[in-house]
Amino acid sequence: MPTLAVLFSAVGPTAPDATASAPEGSAPPTPVPVSPQGGVLLSRADNERVAHLVATALRERGHAVHVLGVWAGVPVERLRNVDAVVNLLEGLEGDSSREAEATEALQRAGIPFSGNAADTLGRCQRKEVCRRLLLEAGVPVPAGTVLHAVPMEWPAGVPAPVIVKPAHEDASEGIDARAVARDLAGLQAAVRRVVVEMGQPALVEQFIDGREITASLLGSPPQVLPLGEIDFSTLPAGRPRIVSYAAKWCPESDEYQCTPSVGARLDATVTARIETIARRAAAALKLRDVARLDLRVDARGGAWVIDVNPNCDLAPDAGFAKAAARAGLSYGEMLDRVVARAVAARPDRRAAASA
Repeated sequence: MPTLAVLFSAVGPTAPDATASAPEGSAPPTPVPVSPQGGVLLSRADNERVAHLVATALRERGHAVHVLGVWAGVPVERLRNVDAVVNLLEGLEGDSSREAEATEALQRAGIPFSGNAADTLGRCQRKEVCRRLLLEAGVPVPAGTVLHAVPMEWPAGVPAPVIVKPAHEDASEGIDARAVARDLAGLQAAVRRVVVEMGQPALVEQFIDGREITASLLGSPPQVLPLGEIDFSTLPAGRPRIVSYAAKWCPESDEYQCTPSVGARLDATVTARIETIARRAAAALKLRDVARLDLRVDARGGAWVIDVNPNCDLAPDAGFAKAAARAGLSYGEMLDRVVARAVAARPDRRAAASA
């Protein structure tokens, strides 16, 4: 069986930086990271927990597994003797915009790794680039525009209501109920929070008030797993039907408790449409191994891609693992498929190293 190294993003320079894992997948306590905007980045703290859960499951499948925390840079010299890396890195030094940079270090060193290539991660993180590539491939996305300053008038060609997102963030950072704007004052306030407080452009998209469907892609070439859906049925009245930051990372919040991921019940025509969209998006963005598309579906069955996550959560209770379970895969079997391409590359790498 191959030797694997699971890499996760450490939460600070005092956390384990390229250190060996604790036994039996139990992570040592680490400080909770804080974003430059003052928010607690619970998604980053969770990365270490997931890394140990992944390692435990892969060990149960017979792999030899080490877990390494990374802060300032990828320890490529320590990785030259492993067969493949399970890449869970979400950035460097707490900066999610450096996610592709971390992966590029593995590519330069010729170390096989699971997950998407640096170019794909970069394309998906820059939402305006991702939208353009999807549109060029014929993948439907909501009407939208990118704003670099607070607008004095409503943007042309973008119907109300809209949702305002940070153009270069992931994990729903910066998304809460105030992100949905129905008038100019609400739009201006939402854009100001992103442009001024978060220091980046704002993506303004038409808000499709419908069902939220998730299409998970596993393996290389990607297989579309059975579709999931975010169940908004118990969300308190007056709350926008969105997956906010709290819905992903704050278990005590109403948003988290009232937005479970469940199996989607769609008619065959809509299901086939979404699966076609997912495959077309995967080809356009060169997705592989693991990715998730989030889509909105209106009452007439129209579907639009609202986000592409090329480095989605691999926790056993997350939506991706639930989709794999609906396909009849255990958690360990799912992970074997995630790492299969990288593991298969190891003979070529060893041959090249000994030549």
